[in-house]
Amino acid sequence: MEIKYANPEGSEVSLQQSILLEKYLKIHSINDLIKKEELFDKQQLISIVYFKDQNETDAQVVSDLYEAGVELIIRERISLTDYLLVKSVVYHENGYITMKFNTLYDSENGEFMGEERIDLETNEPIYDETLKLYFDRNLDPENEVFEGKYKEDGTLDYIKYNHYSDHDAIWFGDDGIPGEEDIPTLCAYAGISMEKMQYYLTATLLP
Repeated sequence: MEIKYANPEGSEVSLQQSILLEKYLKIHSINDLIKKEELFDKQQLISIVYFKDQNETDAQVVSDLYEAGVELIIRERISLTDYLLVKSVVYHENGYITMKFNTLYDSENGEFMGEERIDLETNEPIYDETLKLYFDRNLDPENEVFEGKYKEDGTLDYIKYNHYSDHDAIWFGDDGIPGEEDIPTLCAYAGISMEKMQYYLTATLLP
């Protein structure tokens, strides 16, 4: 297992440099895949992110890694045909689950596509807290081209396009003009096909 150190922004530093930082990450990797990240504040461990294998259970990980006063986030990578789904369960520093959420990435380029929070009682997505982002690094090397937000029933609330009229934003959806019926106009602005845009018109995370 390889161990590296990084500042909170993720830039690699040496062990000696990390000790001088107020906060730093200790990153454990296997074959270039992160297995565990430990976040330290003033040399005190405050958070652990752990990527479990298929043969590991949450109960086993909690038993092995839980420490009072330390937040534990257990993540599971699920490789799909064209996507990577990461499931996350957050355990409070006192040991109980505070949050579940799923994140989807494009496996070809690693871009973030969407994230949904899961209701702890029903284990169903909370659609009005779902976020989807569309990136085109040729159009904007740093930021998303547009973002989608949704209603409680999973239908589109609005899409905010961030490059209209010299980078002013324009909304497409029920609370904005010109409205959802002009999604083809949004496709033209963003240079995306209507077929690909379908993914962003509902809150369903998996295409």
